Amino acid sequence: MPIVVFDLEGVLIDNSERLNYALRAVNAKSIEELHGYKRGKFWKIFMSLNLARRMDKVNDYGLRLLSEKSQKYRIAIVSGTIRRIGLYQLELIKRRAKELNLYIKIDSVFLRPERTRIKAVAFKESILRLLMLEDTVVEIHDDNEDVIEMAKKYKIRGILWRNLRPVSHS
Repeated sequence: MPIVVFDLEGVLIDNSERLNYALRAVNAKSIEELHGYKRGKFWKIFMSLNLARRMDKVNDYGLRLLSEKSQKYRIAIVSGTIRRIGLYQLELIKRRAKELNLYIKIDSVFLRPERTRIKAVAFKESILRLLMLEDTVVEIHDDNEDVIEMAKKYKIRGILWRNLRPVSHS
């Protein structure tokens, strides 16, 4: 059965409150302006499981799309977030699906290992290549333009997300 890939943060999970909190804590307006010690401090704050527990929410729109896609395709979650936060977010998704009485099926989950320096795009590409050995990957939903561009190399339909909604198809 063909596979559809979903990212967690920015697609199925709204982590904007945690992101903004961590940026404010280091007095920055965006990730792009983080350099040196500020960058390290930001990531330490942002990668806090306690903060994720207090601030992250399920994107109901993304959850409904996941439910719809999981009726026809195998679903793979491929996220650049670290394992402990990703596992918590998956629990949030399952709980919210139950509340909304939505059927969801997640066939495989790939989360970036803790303390790794591998970039999210490289991690996701390695997982995509692995998934393509199993079956056809028909779509990838991600909020990172570089991931969508990478998917094009493999002739995979990339759906870019902005503000927790799909904005373009490639």
